Amino acid sequence: MGQYVCRALAGDVTEEQPVQVLVTATGAALRRQRPAAPVLRWFRGQTALEKDAERVTIGNGTLSVEPFQLEDAGEYMCVAVSAIGKDAKLFNIEAQMVPTFTETPNDVVVPKMGNFTLQCAALGAPPPLLSWLHDGRPVGTPRPELNPLSVHLASQEDGGTYTCRAASTAGERRASAAVTVFQRLGPPKLEKMPEELRLRAGTRGELSCRTTTTDSSAVIRWQKNSQDFSGDSNTSVEDDGQLLI
Repeated sequence: MGQYVCRALAGDVTEEQPVQVLVTATGAALRRQRPAAPVLRWFRGQTALEKDAERVTIGNGTLSVEPFQLEDAGEYMCVAVSAIGKDAKLFNIEAQMVPTFTETPNDVVVPKMGNFTLQCAALGAPPPLLSWLHDGRPVGTPRPELNPLSVHLASQEDGGTYTCRAASTAGERRASAAVTVFQRLGPPKLEKMPEELRLRAGTRGELSCRTTTTDSSAVIRWQKNSQDFSGDSNTSVEDDGQLLI
C-alpha cells in the first residue's frame, strides 16, 4: 500500500505517471474455543470410588469419607482426563487412633511361691506399644498390642500395683491391678486336751478346744459319736470352741 510512479525515458524526454495503490485485506476472524473441563475420577488402589458408595462423598474434585475408620487408611488417587490428555495425583492417608484396651489386668491374690499372670491387650493406630510398671518401676519387655506379664514363684516383694501402659504417637492409656501375695499356712493344730472328763451327777463341766494356728479363717467344730454336734438341751457349743456340759 502507498504511492508508486511509473517513468518512461526516451532521450531527453521523460514521462511520469503516478499511481496510488490501495490494498484491501479480507479474511475470516478466528474464534478461540474454551476446552471442555476434564473428568475427575477417584481410585483407592485399583478400585474406582463411586459417588453413592457407603460413607463416600465426591463433588467438585473433593473426596470425603465419613465417618473415617481405621480400614479407610491407604493410598487414594485422583485422575483427571480430558480430550488433550490426563494427569493423576496420589494421596497417602494415614489413620491415627488413641490406644483402646481390649483386655485389662485383674486383681490377683496368690500364695507365696505361687504363680500368676496379668493380661493386657490394646488396639490403636499406629499399633500401641504395651509396657508394664510395678509400683511405678518398669518391668518386663515392651511389646506391641498384646503383652501378658507372668511371675513364677512369687515372693512378698512381687505384691503391689501393676500398671499396663499402652502408648503410641496418637496418645496413651493405662490400666492397673493389685497383686496380693500371702503366706501359705500349714494345716491347723489343736492344743492338747484331756482324753477323759469325769463329772458328778448334777454338776457342769467345760472342755476347751483351741488351735495353735494364726490363720483367722480356721473354724472349730465338735462331733459327738462321729456326728457333727452343735449342742442340745444339756450341752452347748460356744463361739470360741468351748463345750459346756
